[in-house]
Amino acid sequence: MQHELHRIPLCPEMAAYWQTFRLTGESLLPLDQAPCAATDVLIAFVAPDETGTLHFAGPDIPTREMVCALRSQGKNVLLSIGGGGVTVTLNTPEQVTRFAQSLHALVEDLCVNGIDIDVEQGMAAEGTPTQPEGTLAGLIQALDYVLSCLPRSFLLTLAPEAANLVGGITRYGGAYGSYLPLLLHFGSRITRVHMQYYNTGPMTGLDGRTYEPGTVEFAVNMTDAIVKGFPIADTGVYFPGLPTWKVSIGLPATPRAASNGYLTPEQVSETLRWLRSGYRGPNAPLVSAYTHLGGLMTWSLQWDALNHFAFVRHGAWMLGISGGRPENDIP
Repeated sequence: MQHELHRIPLCPEMAAYWQTFRLTGESLLPLDQAPCAATDVLIAFVAPDETGTLHFAGPDIPTREMVCALRSQGKNVLLSIGGGGVTVTLNTPEQVTRFAQSLHALVEDLCVNGIDIDVEQGMAAEGTPTQPEGTLAGLIQALDYVLSCLPRSFLLTLAPEAANLVGGITRYGGAYGSYLPLLLHFGSRITRVHMQYYNTGPMTGLDGRTYEPGTVEFAVNMTDAIVKGFPIADTGVYFPGLPTWKVSIGLPATPRAASNGYLTPEQVSETLRWLRSGYRGPNAPLVSAYTHLGGLMTWSLQWDALNHFAFVRHGAWMLGISGGRPENDIP
C-alpha cells in the first residue's frame, strides 16, 4: 500500500528523545522544560506487554497539559514505541487489536501529533520485504488502523538502528533489514526516518566497504545508502531510497549516552558539510549535493541537559533553526 507522495520538503528538524525513565547520573527533566531549540520531542517509550497493550517504560509519565504546553510553542510531540531491549510480539489478532486500541487511546489522551517506531533488536524480519509475516505484519495492520482514525497531518516517523535499514544491503533476517517492510508499505506516509548511527557495529556501504561508527565517513555513507536505495540482500526486492529531506541523522548527545557513535560538534558540522556539498573525501568523486536534509536527532534530552543542551542548541544553529546558538556561545 503506497500513499500519495509528499512533494513539498519539510523544514529541517532538531529532534530529541525525552525519557520516561532515569539512568545513573541523570537528573529529572520535566517534559515541558524541553529547550526551545528542539523542534520535535519524542516521548520514550511505550512498549507492549504480552497481550499487546502498551505501557510507559518508566515512572515519569507525561501529561496532556505538558504535551499541550510544548505544542503551543510550535513543537511536534510524538509518542515513541519500543526502545532498547524491548521485544514486540504481535502474532495473534487479539494482540494486534489490543496494541491498536491502546495506542489510539494514548494518542487521544495525550494529544500528541505523531507516532515514532523505535523497536530495535526486538522485531525480526520475517517473510519477505513486500510480504512480511509475524510481528511485522501485525504492526503494519495495527498502524494502518490507527492512522486511518487520525488526520493526514498526523506524523509517522521511524527510528531504525543502522542494521535495521542499511543492514539490508548484506542480509535480510532477524534485526537486519527489519524496517524495510515498514518503509515499503507506508511509503510517502512516513514523515521522517530518524537514523540511529550509534549502538551499532561496523556496517557495509553501497561501495562494499566497511565503515566504523563514530566517524564522519560512517554517517555520510549510511545516509548515502538510505537516499540512493539498494537491492535488499538476496530477496529480489529493491529498496528505492528516501528523499533527503526525510532523513535525519541520529547521534548521542554525549559520549555517555550510547555505547558508541558519538561525534564531536566539529564532526557533526563536517558530516553536514559533506552531505550538503557532495564531497566524499579527498580521493572520491563529487556526488549529488543533499541540499535539503531532514535534520538531526539526538538521544536524549536528559543526557543533553547535563551539558546545558549543547547538542540541541549547536545542532539547531547548524540547521538554521531559531533558538540555536553557536558552539562558542554555549557554556
